[in-house]
Amino acid sequence: MVLSTHRLRNRIGPGTVNLRGDLIPGKGSEKTDCHLEWSVVNPFNTEDKYDRRGLLNYKQECTDGDSNCDKDGEANGVCTFEIGLCLNVDDSRLFDKTTLDPVCTPTATDLFQLKKPRPNSRKLHEAEAAEALLAAVMELDVQATIGGRRLNEVTFSGLGYDNGDACTNTFQLEVPLNGRSKAKGKLKFTCYSSE
Repeated sequence: MVLSTHRLRNRIGPGTVNLRGDLIPGKGSEKTDCHLEWSVVNPFNTEDKYDRRGLLNYKQECTDGDSNCDKDGEANGVCTFEIGLCLNVDDSRLFDKTTLDPVCTPTATDLFQLKKPRPNSRKLHEAEAAEALLAAVMELDVQATIGGRRLNEVTFSGLGYDNGDACTNTFQLEVPLNGRSKAKGKLKFTCYSSE
């Protein structure tokens, strides 16, 4: 499962709960990776899962039925991950390797676009995951609106969402095994800023 996270610490934002876990920055340019980062509740994210800069591997693993990481705790053919996301993260781990200056400066987020999973997916678990993810993002701004051709975009009110280090409540995403011994779930998103 592709998700994102920071080193064990609490983050609190409007309408959120404490997220314990690690933030995983995006997989694009380091100049924009701090605009949205993921938190994954997974006790198996041990020191060997980090690179030399302290970035957690974006691939998260869990065994079906292992209550440490599979939040439904049942061996039912579905791994349920508990995740959250944080906008506009001041992430000191993203720095220029030569000057050691920060390379990512969070700016106001105008639009969050969910590319995968899609709310209009024919696969029920993907549509439900998209709805849960979009609902969590909407909680960050009570005046945010949902739109886009696929109803997969959240537009933030006013000048964009500019509260730093604001995190959603955690929510659950299911990755069904579909009779296989291994399965993958992917999340893809883009944040846009007019700055």
